[in-house]
Amino acid sequence: ISTLSSGIPVYLMEKHNVPIVQILLQVNSGNIYDPDDRVGLAAFTASMLDEGAGGMNTLQLADAVDFLGANLSTSSGRYTTTVSLNVPVSKLKDAIQLMADVALRPSFPEEELKRMKARSLTSLLQERDSPNAIARAAYSKVIYGDHPFGRRTDEASIKSISVGDLKAFHAKHFVSRNAKFIVV
Repeated sequence: ISTLSSGIPVYLMEKHNVPIVQILLQVNSGNIYDPDDRVGLAAFTASMLDEGAGGMNTLQLADAVDFLGANLSTSSGRYTTTVSLNVPVSKLKDAIQLMADVALRPSFPEEELKRMKARSLTSLLQERDSPNAIARAAYSKVIYGDHPFGRRTDEASIKSISVGDLKAFHAKHFVSRNAKFIVV
């Protein structure tokens, strides 16, 4: 374990016979941190990180990542949001800059948020016809009750999330004391 000058711990596992680097940035910002009236905010924030960042729009960012032969993705779980980079060692310098843009300088474009909200509302409607989805929702509510793990994203939460909410959530959680790197 090493520590960057910013205080972020870095967990490193070296394996020099593979010319690929995998970097995970884990930030303590999962759905347990969703406000009661904005269930799904952590997931929306994670999904929007790579929808424009560092002065690039969604397509420009995707093209830059593809040009490097890299994979850059974002995800959110119960406790953490993860920004993941997989790249050939020879392209690491350029790719790490893109990863930094996504993690630190997302633009949260309004038009992409509208698209994502529409997709989420459609998925919510489809879940109403899925016995598995209904059972998962009931299970979570029975097991966890009013705890954040028992909450489900609903239409009101989805519609209420704004770009300002995303920016505020990002500013609060994406700070050095709240993050760690895992590098392989």
